[in-house]
Amino acid sequence: TIPVVGAQDWTPRNFGLKHEGPMILKRALIRSVNSVAAQLVEQTGPEEVIRTARRCGIKSHLEPVYSLALGTSGISPLEMASAFATFANGGVRHKPFWIWRVEDALGRVLEERIIGGERSLDASIVYQVIDLMRGVVDEGTGSVVRRLGFDLPAAGKTGTTDGYYDAWFTGFTPTLSTSVWVGYDQGEGLRDIQGLGITGGRGAAPIWADFMLKATQGEPPREFAIPPDMRFETVDPITGRAATETTLNPMRVALREGQSLYSTIMEDETSYYSETEASQVGP
Repeated sequence: TIPVVGAQDWTPRNFGLKHEGPMILKRALIRSVNSVAAQLVEQTGPEEVIRTARRCGIKSHLEPVYSLALGTSGISPLEMASAFATFANGGVRHKPFWIWRVEDALGRVLEERIIGGERSLDASIVYQVIDLMRGVVDEGTGSVVRRLGFDLPAAGKTGTTDGYYDAWFTGFTPTLSTSVWVGYDQGEGLRDIQGLGITGGRGAAPIWADFMLKATQGEPPREFAIPPDMRFETVDPITGRAATETTLNPMRVALREGQSLYSTIMEDETSYYSETEASQVGP
């Protein structure tokens, strides 16, 4: 539960309500634990989250509330793909555009877009976020893309709103960022023929995989650039301590120079496992 000055305290929910306890951030993102995402916004402040979103190119209106962590402010797939591309580029933002070059019938260039970017985010922090989102694709709520045959290095995040009104998957390789939204214009919930709700992992991620398989066909594997001040440690996903021979399901995490192992521990206060349930009304 997050205390809110001048309003009712807010308790973010997941699809499951089982308490899972402490965990590292990578495990929380892989398992889409909403309470951890909400705590991060509480610690940093919604205003700082919005400032970061602006640096990534998000222009849509964002409410400065804690539930911003769960996607309560709507933005377009184009903005999502563009913002995630900033991470794919190591923190360098490029403004999206439609037309690269215009030529006449003789092949003479009449107009050409000069491509240039600006650094918006620290490269080391960006790589840590990439490392977190690679876990989502490789073993988390977005791992369906691996089962469907997409095997290039990739990172991404699923999202599902309360009532299954929106199913999202936004992901990227080092060369291509793609966002998929599935939903009805009339605001109807997404359900299969058995009446089960369709999540981002079930509805949007398979479409993403189908497109990316075709868009990257023949492209050789290319790894995300690792900043020189980055190091990797294998840790216990619950305690954050260095893994031992008896550690269950150890995880490799990316740490910046001088960053301790314990700096990524959070507490899940409400939930067990879910796709992101994003329509919790924030204070």
